[in-house]
Formats: sequence, structure tokens, C-alpha cells
Amino acid sequence: MKDLLAQTNTQIALYLSEGPTNPSPAPPPGSDKFLTIVSWIGWGATLAAIVALVVAGARFGFRDRHHADHVARRDALRSPQNREHRRSDGHRHPTRGSDHHVQLGRYRHRVAGLAILVALVAGLIGCGSSEDTPATSSSGSQVQVAPTAPPTDVRWVQFAGMAIPQAAEGPTSNPQALAPTGYAHNGPGAALAAISSTIRMSVAADDQWALVAGALASPGPGRDAWSIERSRISITSEVPAGQAPTVLGYTVTEYTPERAVIAIITRQPDQSLTSTTTTVVWTPPGDWRRLIPDPQTEPANPVAVLDSVPPQMIPLPV
Repeated sequence: MKDLLAQTNTQIALYLSEGPTNPSPAPPPGSDKFLTIVSWIGWGATLAAIVALVVAGARFGFRDRHHADHVARRDALRSPQNREHRRSDGHRHPTRGSDHHVQLGRYRHRVAGLAILVALVAGLIGCGSSEDTPATSSSGSQVQVAPTAPPTDVRWVQFAGMAIPQAAEGPTSNPQALAPTGYAHNGPGAALAAISSTIRMSVAADDQWALVAGALASPGPGRDAWSIERSRISITSEVPAGQAPTVLGYTVTEYTPERAVIAIITRQPDQSLTSTTTTVVWTPPGDWRRLIPDPQTEPANPVAVLDSVPPQMIPLPV
């Protein structure tokens, strides 16, 4: 009966700590094909409009020029003062009236040509702007780097007597909060999320652990079992000075965009080295969360003793 009450209380605490659900929006089936068809229709309409404008401009220029020549010939026939004359060198020159019409025709030709050029440029820019822009995750970062790339701009924050690394890859949402979130969707972001969630869930006080687990751990049987066990112990103070393990770095055991396995390398107060394996998964609405194994089917996250620092370790500068 006591275990049932403890399980019920922890489930309520975890539910409240998670806050309202915010599933990531998903497009309906077949929407990608529909958008492709719409894109092709847009391209065809744009090209048709450009061709029509070019043809109209060419017809306008030809008709205007023909009209100007007709007016010039008519003026030359009607008015003796406006007829063409010969100079002493034998060349024929247009009169003032015909020259005015010729210049007006040339001006209209230039305006028509400029309008066609502007239409062509606008059409090309409009078609090119239809390309999709890369989407960003809730962490605000979509930088594609190698899974073993080190974090950038590393800094350290204190939580319950432990030093926790943060970097440009996260957290970006309330870095100083009890359970900060918002990690980049790449290897460094996964590693930072794994380290933060493992430390915070290990040392959070009695009035903190439900909020920490609800925000940083992925829902499932593993988290439920961990919560029951956590409710049976009590932590009311920080880790004493000089007794906190020091995070040296990590290794990437496995990485996919959906799941990452990180081995956290730490130096214990007695100077021994340990490796703690933590798995994180990419979950809606878009962040890395710790996946706690189900004790009924999987072993707990192993902690191994090391003889030396692994050569493939990605160090975290202090």
C-alpha cells in the first residue's frame, strides 16, 4: 500500500512538473506532393507572364516605331517648312518635326526595354525565393557538425555543489534555471544535455527532483521506476565542498539524429576515474531528454571504473 501511494504521488508530481503538452506540428500525409505541384504551377505562371510581357513590349516597340516613321513622312509631305533638305555636302537630314517624333519613339523603346528587364529580374527572383529555408529547432540551432565535434564557448555553472558545463550548443532556455532546456540537434548538444540531466537528477533536493525529472527525462517505464526509488530517499543539502566529482569530458558511443549514447568521464574525489553511460533521445517539441532504461528489461546505466582517460575523450575546458 505504501509503494502504491508513493507511485501515485510521484506520477502526480511528474505530471505537474512537465506542464502542458506541446506536441510538434506535423504536416498531413501527401502535403509534400501537393506543395510540389503548387510550386510547379507557380513556376509556369511566372514564366508565362514574363513571355507575355516580352511579346507585348516587342509589339509595342515595333508599332510605335512604325507610327513615328509614318508621322515623319506625313509631316514632310504636308508642310514645306518641315520637308527634308539637302546641305552642300549632299547628305539628307531630317527636319525638326520628324526628329522630334524619332526621339520620342526612341524614348518609348527604352522605357519598354527597361520594363521588360525589370519583369525578367523580378520573375527570376520570385521563382528563386520559393525555395524552402532550413528549419530551426526549439534550441534555435541547426548547425550540422560531426557528432564528435567539441562544444564551443564552454562555460560552467553550479548546481547543488556540482559544476555543470554549458556552451553555445545549449542550454538556450533559462540557462540558470533549475532544469534548463534547449540544446542543439547535434552531437555536442546531445552530450551537454546528457551531462546536465545526469548530474541534476542525481543531486536534486527533495523539493526539486520531480521538476528536474519531468523536464529533463523522457517519459516511460524507466522514469517511473526511477521516480519511485527517488521518493524513498531524502536529499536536503548540496554536495559538500571537496567531495564533488569533476567532469573531465565525454565520449560519443553512438549517435543518430534521434538517439545518442554518451559516456561521461569524471574524476572522483579520490582521484579515480569513472565512466557513466547516459542515453538521450530527441523528443517533441524538439530537445534532447534523458532516456532511463526500464529496470524490468534493461540494466541500469552502467558506471565503469577506468584506468586512464580514454584517448577518444572530448575534453571540456575549465
